Amino acid sequence: MSSKPKDLRGLTMTRKARQPDKIRQYIASVEAKLEKATGKTMAHWVRIARKCPHAGPAERLRWLKAEHKLGLAHAAVVLGRAHGLAALETPAPADPLARVFAGALAAQRPMGDGVLALAGKLRGASVRARTGHVALYRLKQFAVLKPTRRGLLLGLALGKYPKGAGFIEMPNPWRIERCRMGLVLESRKDFNAAAKRLLRQAHAEA
Repeated sequence: MSSKPKDLRGLTMTRKARQPDKIRQYIASVEAKLEKATGKTMAHWVRIARKCPHAGPAERLRWLKAEHKLGLAHAAVVLGRAHGLAALETPAPADPLARVFAGALAAQRPMGDGVLALAGKLRGASVRARTGHVALYRLKQFAVLKPTRRGLLLGLALGKYPKGAGFIEMPNPWRIERCRMGLVLESRKDFNAAAKRLLRQAHAEA
């Protein structure tokens, strides 16, 4: 069983950027229509929501929809008032990379951890675990990790790819999304000084 990187303190697991002003406007709009749509005040709905027998946000939403016929938007706003907006967020998985390096691809996890450990030391770097791959960002995406049968594919977004470095053309969609070329890491030794230098360069150019 592979372990997590020893030091990812500098690496932020990010979500889609929030827009607080627009969110507040949306919530106010939904609240303003709640009493007219349901015939009950927000205070009444908050009392009902606090009697919900469930603890998870998804279960509470389903309960309000099924038992009290609230629409999704109204149910979410009521729960936000009853328990705080943080209560609507589903906790992030303890290991968000587990599904990327699942099954037969688990053997590539140590190589991925090595890349992410270096990324954690790069200023402003963030990682987003996707379905089947991991994307690295600064201001823009600068790298992608894609486990394959051949090895761990480290795609890099560079203005110029040096000849003789072992780059191969990335498959779509990563070729379109900045990371046109990549390195195949068959073992941890392939993430050598030259590969690390190229990762730093991609980060600097992002």
